[in-house]
Parts: sequence; structure tokens; C-alpha cells
Amino acid sequence: MQTKVRQTILTTPRPYLSYSQLSVFERSQDSYIDIYINGNTYSNPRMDYGKRVHQSLETGLTSQEKSIQHAYTFLPRYGRPEAKIKVKTGDLTLYGILDDLNVRKSIINEYKTGAIIWTQSRVNKDVQLTFYVLLFFLKYKRLPKIIYLNWLNTNQNSKDYLNITQFETHRTLTDIIRMDNRTKKVWQGIIKHCESI
Repeated sequence: MQTKVRQTILTTPRPYLSYSQLSVFERSQDSYIDIYINGNTYSNPRMDYGKRVHQSLETGLTSQEKSIQHAYTFLPRYGRPEAKIKVKTGDLTLYGILDDLNVRKSIINEYKTGAIIWTQSRVNKDVQLTFYVLLFFLKYKRLPKIIYLNWLNTNQNSKDYLNITQFETHRTLTDIIRMDNRTKKVWQGIIKHCESI
């Protein structure tokens, strides 16, 4: 007698979990559906500005905006811009695009624009950085030596330059284990939620 093999069909909108998916799902399951299933996108002037800064850093193209020229000139860069990492942890695929990565020197370098006021304490607890460290650890089998977050303060009056503050932070193996468990829990939640709609 021949037995039938039942295949599980993935019901999630993407075959991987990114930090943005994790963040949106933890904040609001309705927002997750709205963005990742219904395809709605949202932006505001600060988000659009951040995209222009990142595009300039990635492509090497200068901008007519003086503050973006300032960012391009003075932001520290250590390796490869917009570095993509896709890795497996158990049955789950994780995916991220790191702003700047130097694998040989083990440096993760991220940039932040926007309304959030960054402090050392906020950087030390930042979930996105921990998610990226998990990706790095799974891919390269070691913790990064240095993690930088560069804050481009866009809340000032001058449009000609940005105040750039660099923070250095670190993550431990305990942080990585907790993040790994968190990603798996969120992924299971996404699967359940998607199957129920």
C-alpha cells in the first residue's frame, strides 16, 4: 500500500523573516496584514529623507541636498554598503540588509535618521541591531567585534548639515539566543495569523 506524503504549503507573504516584519508583527498584527498581505505602503518626509541618504551612500551618487552631501562626506564607512545576509535557523530563514558591513574586521555599521533621539542606552537595547548580530553570527559563526550606530540628527533647523553622533555597542551570546527564540516565536505567530485569514 502506497502512502501519500503531505506537503506543507507556506502561507506567509514572504518565505523569510526580516527585522521589519518582526517589528510590524509585534507592534500590530493588523498592520502586518495591511502592509505585507494587502501591499499598502506608508511614508512620511522623514522616511523619504532617510531613503535618499541611504541611496546616496549605497550608490555613491551625490545629492543636490547639502545635508545629504554632508552625510555622504562625513559618515564613517567600513566595508560593503547594503550588505544582504540570508541564513537559516532551524526551519526559519532570516533575511536582512545591513547598512554597512566589514566581514574581515567584524564590523556592523548602521545609520539612523528620523525623529527618535538616540542615546547609548537606546542603542544598547536596539532590537534591529540585535537581529543583525544574529544574522552575522549564524552566517559567520562568530560575534562581530564592533557594532556602530550612527545617528544623523534631522531634528535641527539647519538644512545644510547634519549632526552625526556615533555610538558603539556590543551583544552577547545570551542576546543572540534570546533573539533567535524571539524570531521563531514571531514566525510561528505570523504563520498562524496568515492561516486564519
